[in-house]
Amino acid sequence: MNFNSQTISIRPALKAEADILAQLTLYSGSNLMTTMFGGEKNVSRVIEKLCKSDSSVFSHRFSYVATIPQNNDAENEASQPVGIVTVHFSGQDAELEDTVSMALLDQIGAFHSLMLWPLTVMFHMCSLPIAQGESYVGVLAVHPDYRSRGIGAKLIESVEKDAYLAGDSAICLDVEIDNDRGLRFYERCGFQTVAVRHAPFFLQCRRIRGLRRMKKTLR
Repeated sequence: MNFNSQTISIRPALKAEADILAQLTLYSGSNLMTTMFGGEKNVSRVIEKLCKSDSSVFSHRFSYVATIPQNNDAENEASQPVGIVTVHFSGQDAELEDTVSMALLDQIGAFHSLMLWPLTVMFHMCSLPIAQGESYVGVLAVHPDYRSRGIGAKLIESVEKDAYLAGDSAICLDVEIDNDRGLRFYERCGFQTVAVRHAPFFLQCRRIRGLRRMKKTLR
């Protein structure tokens, strides 16, 4: 499908499209999420449940989608989400641990949830706290069929405007150390690496090497 940047629209995500949000979210790091949420059999269901939640970091409440018109008709009201960004502006509070725990319990049971919890703890060991006055982008993903067409940049541009209006002075995010494509994209958008944290050995055995914290100052 042909389209240009003028036909890309950004709107708040809807709870009713949680299944689409979950699929788009998985495009942002399927190996990482599969490891954290219990394998390919469970990950889609867990992410969808978290997207439906009102309080998780994956919640539809914190997400925006990029849409393009269908059938090459810019005036067509029907549009399809092809990208997603999940962002937390300073002062927003998401109860990640409690919500993830309940989603895992519901989908894979108490025993397997307890088996996975050490992975979550290890993952937090290689992440950094978010400073006051900074917005945090938790997810940015574009459907593979629509990449390299300006959709990701449009989502980042939307976040920058909203973060500025919210009074935040910077936007930060984490990129997996070996995600070279993501690194180049964020550098083009004006982000700079401010810290690198390597994952514990057990996570590296699961192909999660660590996280690169990147930041862009807005004012």
